[in-house]
Amino acid sequence: MTSVEINGHVEQSALPGLARRWFEAATTGLLADVMEGLRDGEVALPGSTPELRGRPWGNPGSMWASLTRFGTAAGRVSSRRAWSERGWEAFLKGLAKFPAGARLDLLELDSEGYSRHADRASVLLRTVDENSEWFQASCEFGSFPEGPRNRIARLAEEDAREFAWALVQEVPVTYGGVGDEGTAWNGTMLEMRLARDAAAGVAQSREVLRAYPWVTVCGPEIAARLGGAGKLRATGAFCEVVELPTGSVWLQATERLADYEGEALHRVFHTLAPVLPPGRPRPYVGQEVGRIVYEDARAHADS
Repeated sequence: MTSVEINGHVEQSALPGLARRWFEAATTGLLADVMEGLRDGEVALPGSTPELRGRPWGNPGSMWASLTRFGTAAGRVSSRRAWSERGWEAFLKGLAKFPAGARLDLLELDSEGYSRHADRASVLLRTVDENSEWFQASCEFGSFPEGPRNRIARLAEEDAREFAWALVQEVPVTYGGVGDEGTAWNGTMLEMRLARDAAAGVAQSREVLRAYPWVTVCGPEIAARLGGAGKLRATGAFCEVVELPTGSVWLQATERLADYEGEALHRVFHTLAPVLPPGRPRPYVGQEVGRIVYEDARAHADS
């Protein structure tokens, strides 16, 4: 899954406007072509239509979406409805009284008309504590070889990068990332391998950098501890270093996501080690998965 994530801290009164902006930016920009594929009543879910159980949900490649509102920061669902044009407008208007979180999930049915290998995309904005001040916003998309290879499959890493770039020009962020982790709710790959709580990671993102994906955006406080944009540029670890109007710093490791491995990955890790969470990541079932270095950042913090 290709993913874009931003975190930050805002007053509770600013959350409704931020949420609407995030959902509209994602659905009219990055996912505009995907949203064009949604049609009322095109997909019939077996759960709501018992006589269809065991049969395809719809024609191969047809689109379905759900609209979810969360009542608590822990993720208790307060409502979930299938997408419709009318329901989508109500969903956007409902952000004016922002709940603890909201999510749009999109499916593009597989070659047999099922969801098993459906291409997927999602847009999420949630608060991570009951005070509703720290937020986590993400947009993810991915496709399967058995999927329809249609609208969602046409999205690329550069589309995600451009989407993130436009947003962080104006939205102050304490952490941001573009990569292929696709695990926003559960945390970054680094946090999962360190058994570090994602909500705590967001709330501490002014002091500790949550991860170092292909594109990393660090807040002003962390950028200052690393010596600022100039010093980060001088390390040679990044192909692009830009100080943003908000004071955050944009760090792109390589021109292409596929090239972010090996020496390039280690250069970024060593450069950012002083602000990374401590601990040695644990392999997943004996395998070193993800674009992370399986070493304790503390061992390199002074190097």
